[in-house]
Amino acid sequence: MQHQKNLSGNSSQSTSPRPSEYLAVTLEELEKDQEKYDGKKVEYAGMYKTAFEKSLLDNKIVLEFSPQGAENTKNLNPSIFARPQGARIKVRGVMHSKTGQLYGHMGIGRYLITVDEMEVLD
Repeated sequence: MQHQKNLSGNSSQSTSPRPSEYLAVTLEELEKDQEKYDGKKVEYAGMYKTAFEKSLLDNKIVLEFSPQGAENTKNLNPSIFARPQGARIKVRGVMHSKTGQLYGHMGIGRYLITVDEMEVLD
């Protein structure tokens, strides 16, 4: 079981998979060989911006939350994501990156991560 701090500063326990089970990936690596990461557990850090009908990580990745991810992130303060500059975050979850597939509302994203864990880095 892991302990993590949410934005309110409270410590919470998490039964989510250990970070070592996730493969760290960058946008450059993903775009070079997106099929390699499809269906894999990944760890990804980037800038998350949210706006009306457009919420993306690094302007290309849609986030959706697994039931576990929704539970693990319920104490995060949503206002941090509404800042004009966005928020730097790290997510762990399953990558969906089939060539030619579009994800999210109106096919806005080239990739999708089903989030198990999210942490705010700034």
